[in-house]
Amino acid sequence: MNYNSIKKCIQQILIGTLLVFSIKIYGQSINMNVESNNQKTVTTNFQNKDEKLGRVIYFSSTFKKVKGSIYLFKDWQQKAMLYTLDNQEVLINSINLNVPSNYFESKIYKDSVLQFNFDKFQKVLVNGKTYKQFEFNGSSKIFELIYESDNFVLLKGFNIQLIYGSPNPMLNSPNDRYLQRHSYYLKKGKSIQPFKPTRKRLINLFNGNETRAAILESHIKKDKLLKKESIGNSEEQLKHKFIEKVDNIGVSVYESSENNFKGSKKIVKGTKYLFNDWNNRGFLYTSKGEKIALNNMNLNLQGNVFVTRIANSAVYTFSFNNLEKVIIRNKTYRKYYYNGSKSVFEVVHETDAFSLLKRHTVEFVPGSPNPMLNKKDKYIRKFSYFVKLGNKMKPFKLKKKSILELVRANEVKIAEIDTFVASNNLSFKNESDVKRILEFCKH
Repeated sequence: MNYNSIKKCIQQILIGTLLVFSIKIYGQSINMNVESNNQKTVTTNFQNKDEKLGRVIYFSSTFKKVKGSIYLFKDWQQKAMLYTLDNQEVLINSINLNVPSNYFESKIYKDSVLQFNFDKFQKVLVNGKTYKQFEFNGSSKIFELIYESDNFVLLKGFNIQLIYGSPNPMLNSPNDRYLQRHSYYLKKGKSIQPFKPTRKRLINLFNGNETRAAILESHIKKDKLLKKESIGNSEEQLKHKFIEKVDNIGVSVYESSENNFKGSKKIVKGTKYLFNDWNNRGFLYTSKGEKIALNNMNLNLQGNVFVTRIANSAVYTFSFNNLEKVIIRNKTYRKYYYNGSKSVFEVVHETDAFSLLKRHTVEFVPGSPNPMLNKKDKYIRKFSYFVKLGNKMKPFKLKKKSILELVRANEVKIAEIDTFVASNNLSFKNESDVKRILEFCKH
């Protein structure tokens, strides 16, 4: 079917309806003036149409009142993009999915809908979600596409159950009601089977890759999580950013709780994270020159890894594999070898000759079982300074002698530094002041 035939079919479908219905194909708007919608007109327009995209349906409102809806969405405010079999794009307003009849419908009047024949389409996009039709249990069924790969497709199917009311006034349930339910399915080849997306089953799907399994698991729970949390990073955004890069930048996922430390389930004072809250925007710079922006960033001092929070009990963690640096709150963090392992350091000051670094750690101090002492478990955050000279790393203290040795100041330079420090009321023991002093020494 080509563009002209699509245009002709849609015009034939909508002639005789009661309002102007606008369909947009490849940016061109086709306005159809509709004058009537009686049964004779509808019958005339839809007889002997071999290649129709849909049909107009008239319905009555005289049925018994039923609570709920047979439609997937609560209202008709959705717009949809329909992709035809010959790769045409059709933009439709006021669309919904009639779950029992398995049709997408567009409301064109209070008692009329345009019902689309999915056999003429590859897929339908609504609210950023993709819907496709597959053969299932001997008939066609529309599914939401959750995840698609070369090996399998994870689908979400919907059904409507009618719950009958009771004439008994004591039960206070006089009306029938529709109850919407959903289930998950796994498609491999032409086979579609019911599937419960537990963590263990998802890991098996990804051949043991726990990272990809956890990303998909979080994506499945997206609607529930987004209603409960204001997490900043939606699962859809994280999926698109990391599902292809996950192996390159070392993303992993684990469950975390602010009050858990080394498996403890007790309430612990303080925090194991560098920042007291999660309102931190961060930037990850990869070795390939990419820059990735994320909200809700923090540094887990126990695990020595950066994380982004996606829910109350779930975070994404980032190793420094193929990462050059991380910037949070205008501070730069890099990873260096120290004492046989890699550690995250904050860069206080950096020159071609040396780098002044700051290492953040956390100590867990157990409380006392004696209730009279009222001494609970707590975290104590600590920091220490280091200087990096070439490939060598050694502890460093903020004091005048160490800093003057670091910048290799001669007598003349020392006098200039002393004058600068005195005139600006600076201290060699204060980090912010030391940064100003080192900047002065560069000139």
